Amino acid sequence: MSEADAPSVLATYWPGERKPTKVQVQAVAARLADVGDEAELARFAELLPGRDKVAASVAIELLYEVGTRCPACIAPWTDTFAGLLSHRNNRLVWGAALALRSIAAEAPEAVWPHRHALQQALEHGSVITVDGVVAALSHLGAVDAYRAEVMPWLLQVLRACPAKQIPQYAEAIARAVDGGTRGELVDALRARWEELGKPTRERRVAKVLTALQA
Repeated sequence: MSEADAPSVLATYWPGERKPTKVQVQAVAARLADVGDEAELARFAELLPGRDKVAASVAIELLYEVGTRCPACIAPWTDTFAGLLSHRNNRLVWGAALALRSIAAEAPEAVWPHRHALQQALEHGSVITVDGVVAALSHLGAVDAYRAEVMPWLLQVLRACPAKQIPQYAEAIARAVDGGTRGELVDALRARWEELGKPTRERRVAKVLTALQA
């Protein structure tokens, strides 16, 4: 697809709109996820990364919204999403992270070859990018064969992240632990308990700790 085709793709679904709203994108994403139309999804994937920033932004938003409903529908573009993790356009980076999060939940083996790109995104990504990457890596860590490599990355993030992210990351990482790594997560959470600062955060982390020590 040429750059000149990008506006026509958007016009197909949102005639008269240069940039559709989030609600408009979600409506189309729900419809495409329901029918699993790979050919139509490919039209959007071909806009990535693209020089048309508006079209690329809409494309990544639509694809990760599809992924929340049907991870298998966007799995054919796993390599594309992984390649975007180092893009200079932050909108594409965090959108790709959210897409990979969805794919990893159902097909961790498809995301596993891109684990080092995810690790780099942990170190250099924005907060929303790291949110998506932590979730993706946690799904990978839930696989026995992958756990030993990704758990140190996840625990490192948990030990250094802003306090407001601790409950969310704890809940995600908890699904990746086994008998050998459970204690490490418990220790990491106890070490940061005093930083939580809010009852809502404390309750969420306490729930994770209770489950880990059951």
